[in-house]
Amino acid sequence: MILTTTNSIENFNVQKYLGVICAQEVIGVNIFSDLVASISDVVGGTSSTYRNHLSKIYDSAFRAIEKQAAIRNANAILGISINIGEVSGKSKQMFMITIIGTAVVIVPDRYLIFKKLSSLNGFKEEGLIDEEEYEYEKKKIMESHTNTIQEETLNEKTRLELEKQMLFRQKQELIEAEKRKKIKAQIEEDKAKRQKFRSIIENLKEEDLANVEYNMDIDVNSNLYENCKILINKGKCAEAALYYMEETGLSFDDAIDYIKEV
Repeated sequence: MILTTTNSIENFNVQKYLGVICAQEVIGVNIFSDLVASISDVVGGTSSTYRNHLSKIYDSAFRAIEKQAAIRNANAILGISINIGEVSGKSKQMFMITIIGTAVVIVPDRYLIFKKLSSLNGFKEEGLIDEEEYEYEKKKIMESHTNTIQEETLNEKTRLELEKQMLFRQKQELIEAEKRKKIKAQIEEDKAKRQKFRSIIENLKEEDLANVEYNMDIDVNSNLYENCKILINKGKCAEAALYYMEETGLSFDDAIDYIKEV
């Protein structure tokens, strides 16, 4: 992060302006009184403790404004100004340090290499440098430009990869949310079914089993519990009770108690 009081940075262009940002730090007057009271620390009329405390306050304000810029994805703050004002009220007096700047995204000047090569060529034509020096400096300029391009390309690749990962995570989150929604809906549906079937089971009478059949609904490869569940989920509670009784030889009441828990 580059912080500067100027409105531009040499060899860089502003790609995007992200708005004005501001940070404040408030100091009570009693802090100054306590510091000045430490006479043993005063040399030549200047207190090192006082300076150190002010320095910490300034640092805190700069960290705050830098954090704001980072949140906006800026890589520089231009036109920084610092103001100190007095705030008074209710018999209290305080000083407020305010730092204001413009958050921006800066990129290297793409035409800088041509400016440098043009100047270098002018030096050679004027005889200020010989051919060997010209080639050496030209090589350095070209290498610097190549490194900048490689860095920009790498940053762009990193950005695209991060965007790709973010989109993938968002897609996965949507898929998981949809799964959770379906599971919740299924749980609610099963709960409603259980309540409905429980009411039917509790109202069953043994004579209701006289004319029911279950042979077409059961699975010969499944156990007693699974087949009872199949019948109940189809709404055939009487068939489930009859099946249980015939499979176990137990009573109607035992069958009712069993299928209530299925």
